[in-house]
Amino acid sequence: MKVLICDFQFGIEFNKTTKREEIHCLQASMEEFFATKSYSQMVEVMHLDLFCLPFYYKPYKRPKYYEDLPLKLSSGEIVEHLRFFLRISITIENAEEYLNSNEVDGYRIVERSIIEYFHNNPLPVKIRKSFDTDAFLDDMKIFFDEYIKTLEDHGGGSSSDHL
Repeated sequence: MKVLICDFQFGIEFNKTTKREEIHCLQASMEEFFATKSYSQMVEVMHLDLFCLPFYYKPYKRPKYYEDLPLKLSSGEIVEHLRFFLRISITIENAEEYLNSNEVDGYRIVERSIIEYFHNNPLPVKIRKSFDTDAFLDDMKIFFDEYIKTLEDHGGGSSSDHL
């Protein structure tokens, strides 16, 4: 299954930090880690949209599932079809904590936000019974543990000041 952090909306305060770059690096590793995994025959692509804004913003949107989502140009021409596509919007609730966290703590905050989302919000009815949420969350925890261990082994992630 392809798992992507494909849209992240952070406040302008984050422009003074390395958080955007950290999310790009996380995305690349996450895509590789989950590439050979499957949690439902009905989900091939999962987009995780992250929101982290300095004011309280909780754009709770229900997760959206599409069996076939045509991607169109502004002219209306269909250029691609996304099949078995799940899109989820996740809010990192404490922007201040995330903004001021070091790299490792920041990744732990992202991990916690993803896990809490899946624990507290139902998936779309069409895939709810077929999607193995427990296995997905177990793998998500393993991914973050391995990713952070790799950072620590290479001497990264210890800086506490990203400003």
